[in-house]
Amino acid sequence: MNFNRCVIERGLNESKFGFVSEYCGRLHNTDTKLNIMQYGGDDIRVYKESADTIRILLPSDADPYLQDSLCRMLDSGSIYENAEKINSYVEYVMETCIPNNAMEKKFGHRPKNLQIVIALNLGKCNNDADCDIDQTRVDNCITMKDELMDACHRCKQEPDGQEYFHKDISDIFNHHTGLDRGDLPDDNKMNMMDLKDDLNKLDSLNPEDSLDDKDFDDIDIEEDDEEIKQEFFLKKPKKLKPFPNDLIPYITVEMNDIQSANDQAMLCGYISSKIELCDFYINCIDTQDSRYIVPHTRQFLVNLNTNLNNLLTQCLKIKPINKNSPMWKVNYPDGYAG
Repeated sequence: MNFNRCVIERGLNESKFGFVSEYCGRLHNTDTKLNIMQYGGDDIRVYKESADTIRILLPSDADPYLQDSLCRMLDSGSIYENAEKINSYVEYVMETCIPNNAMEKKFGHRPKNLQIVIALNLGKCNNDADCDIDQTRVDNCITMKDELMDACHRCKQEPDGQEYFHKDISDIFNHHTGLDRGDLPDDNKMNMMDLKDDLNKLDSLNPEDSLDDKDFDDIDIEEDDEEIKQEFFLKKPKKLKPFPNDLIPYITVEMNDIQSANDQAMLCGYISSKIELCDFYINCIDTQDSRYIVPHTRQFLVNLNTNLNNLLTQCLKIKPINKNSPMWKVNYPDGYAG
């Protein structure tokens, strides 16, 4: 066992988690903090709680093999890569399956508590010090989200629904993650409590909430004729903003320029937002919604939707190279002239 591994292991054994975070930051030359906490679960869970902080949940009674797995991740620096990988999948689920933009426009914030619950699900690491996320685990997260939304909607329809809503949330969370709410740290318990608010707000959204002023053409009306103005806005259909002609080439260029997992997550989010808007345009045509004028044919939108989904799949398969990884660093001997 090397010296760094011994230092990290001793820090974990003595629960000096702040020291371990600082030591790993210096070891791997990164400003990203490690917020290590003990909890009542059976697995190591990892997720990014902010742009510069990684949360690590370590079982309070972790067996030696499990703790050795965490030591290996911290010693090799793979904990940072795993956190970025997990975050990319969390962003994928949030951007493709949840109307984040609509909620932010209507309520001023995104469903942060739901995002953390999804991160706790996807952030489970195996005993080989890896977070082997596959499509099955992603689908499990999407199913969990759907069941949570169904429980939220159902509780509004039943007289005593609100009384049992928190129990429904806990049961669904436990079924899909294997975690009990009581085993979580206090702030994660609060995330579970506040999840109800996120779900209620999401349940109240409609397709119009995903649009803003930039999606419509400007309309000029004489300011002094209030009656005509009101009648016009009530009856005149709104023309939706067309997709730019260079959208696909632009995304292709950006894909070729991905240099980090963060770049990948941002581009996946951008593509997903365009897919969401494209789906809305198609829905307007299919339902013959008289409130909107769609500036494209249905076939154009179907083709665009297919191309965007193909690009999203390609983008998710990209494996960015972390140039800060120790494997890319070459330590030349003193006096080496090249």
